[in-house]
Amino acid sequence: MFLTRADSREAPGVESSQQTREASAPDARFVHAGALPGVGEAAPVATPTASQKAYGHDEAAARVKPAAFSAVMSVIHERGSRGVDSVAHRGGHALGVGLGVVVTEALAAVPSWNAPLVDDKGAPVKEVPGATQIGEHSLRKRHEEVFGPKVSAVVDRIPPGVLRELVAGVGEGATEAPGDSYRLEVRIADMIRHALGD
Repeated sequence: MFLTRADSREAPGVESSQQTREASAPDARFVHAGALPGVGEAAPVATPTASQKAYGHDEAAARVKPAAFSAVMSVIHERGSRGVDSVAHRGGHALGVGLGVVVTEALAAVPSWNAPLVDDKGAPVKEVPGATQIGEHSLRKRHEEVFGPKVSAVVDRIPPGVLRELVAGVGEGATEAPGDSYRLEVRIADMIRHALGD
């Protein structure tokens, strides 16, 4: 038995291909809503934010948060300014010592700077600011505090601040360096002498 198109629409239990596609296609309402019929889940309930819990809404937080942040930053700046200067001073001191020791050791190659220190009577000098003679190790001209005090002399002309702290630290470190260099030389020389069995 053959059915015409008209008969197929009216015959019970017989559906056209167009009807089949329409029946299987998802409902446009559900597609636009973001869910398929029978498949999608209910949208999750939004969890209140911390601001909403504290203030009941976000508007108050929008005013309080910037003010609190500004206050915290002001306190950090006021309390940290001295810390920054202290860090600058310590950093300058380390720099002054390091550079001072390097310069002191380099001056050992210059005869005039490496000459032993003697007093007016020609006797060896036993002590200079920052260093005292150890054993038979002579103090030399390069072990005197020369460059550090010159750096420290300009500190008073620098306005208060990080730069002043830095330069002050460099001056102090460079002043201590010749004595540190002398003690380092003595220790190395004694270690070498002990190693050689002298």
